[in-house]
Amino acid sequence: MFIIDRVFEFTYKSLDGKKKWIKVGLGSHNINEAFTNRKRIETINKIKLDGDEPDFIKKRKPVKKISLNAVANKYFADYESRAKPNIFKESLYKYQNKVEPHFGKMPVEDITKEAVESWLKGFKNDYKQASINSYHATFKAVVNYGIKEFKELERFINPLQKISIKDPENERERVLSTNEIKHLFDCLIHKPKAYLYVAVALGTEARPQAIINTQKKHSIVGRPCSS
Repeated sequence: MFIIDRVFEFTYKSLDGKKKWIKVGLGSHNINEAFTNRKRIETINKIKLDGDEPDFIKKRKPVKKISLNAVANKYFADYESRAKPNIFKESLYKYQNKVEPHFGKMPVEDITKEAVESWLKGFKNDYKQASINSYHATFKAVVNYGIKEFKELERFINPLQKISIKDPENERERVLSTNEIKHLFDCLIHKPKAYLYVAVALGTEARPQAIINTQKKHSIVGRPCSS
């Protein structure tokens, strides 16, 4: 046995002049011609008065979510114009190599506190707390920028604001891991003097002042052995 139901719809011209059909509802859901006509009049008046569409139509449209990469692209374009080149490059490196692989394609609104905490936890064995804090700070800055600049995110609460980070001053001294050394050199690639200083320090274990006072004449030149 088939149950016949009535579908109530109306048409109107959208803001770009195109004809659109809107389904209001079914007769079995207590929708009738009078209610459908009121919705049509409401829609047309709304467009005429302020060039907008009623909420009941907006709610039916799929909402396109903004990815973290979309926010980051705008953030770094703006940040480059006001930050020192070396600071900008270091911040961009942190995002591209640490944040983007995990969250770049994810909609900002889908980023949770639990996901961020799990991500930060993954660095604990290979990186010092100061480095982990810097990744957290870069990530948080990008999301905060998105909340400020994108209307779609204005009601979003940054989950990174809820995560407390440890004080690196309480961290015990230890030998740098291979990953930390690689990361350190990557961060200094645009700072030749600092890069050279760190390379000498890691290679010789000399004290800071000894490295600073090192001159070319201190280098050891190999001499051929006499027979």
